[in-house]
Amino acid sequence: MKKFFAIIFASIIFVTSLSAAWFDDRFFELAVDLPFGLSNNSIKIGDVLKKDLVIDLREIAEKMPEEGLSFYMYSNPSLSFRLRIKNFTFGGKSGVEGFGSAAISKDLFDYLGKGNYFGQSLNISQNVNSDVFAVQEFFASFNVKRFKVTVRPAVFFPFFHIASNNGNLRIENDEEGNLKVNYKSSLEVYSALDYKEGKVSFSPGFDIATSLTYPLFDFLSLTGNLRFPVFPGQLGYKFSLDTEMNFET
Repeated sequence: MKKFFAIIFASIIFVTSLSAAWFDDRFFELAVDLPFGLSNNSIKIGDVLKKDLVIDLREIAEKMPEEGLSFYMYSNPSLSFRLRIKNFTFGGKSGVEGFGSAAISKDLFDYLGKGNYFGQSLNISQNVNSDVFAVQEFFASFNVKRFKVTVRPAVFFPFFHIASNNGNLRIENDEEGNLKVNYKSSLEVYSALDYKEGKVSFSPGFDIATSLTYPLFDFLSLTGNLRFPVFPGQLGYKFSLDTEMNFET
């Protein structure tokens, strides 16, 4: 049985190698990319993917960094094409890029893991940032002696930008058993859409990037990149989303 699986594995490697050699010589390429990334500054994937998961709130509070818990997210789904004619390559890419981050102060985890004293007020802060925009990029590559030169002009269309650095959760309890919770947050939103009147207003931005590649070996190349912002994109509308919640028992 082991020999059987070894033969299958070797066959897959052989076919893959032949496919890679054939694809290296292709003159036209159409590709769909769906990259996605999510990271944080505290929780490891090994802490979650366990047979017996134990959530120790006190341990989490003690290991939490002083700046609190931060999350970062990135996504860039796109459709691209590439056409190669001898030493000249031309192509383009259309897609949407999105960035996001959120942070919660360490006070929340100290409260969950260690509790608080009667009469002690807890102020837990949070912040959120996000950007989403569409990108239309073209590129052309050509060889100058042993160097490969690539030029990438790009037009981007901003959809919205969200920023909030003033979110606050206040928790207070007393010796009589009264618990008061108050949450306030204000999101500053820059948008291409006026949701009240249904209007759209934005101006696209433009930049151009160049790269220079020099092959040191067959398996290693050295590349330098430069990006020149020509003019920024602008969003036509700004508004605030205010939230306030109160709980008392």
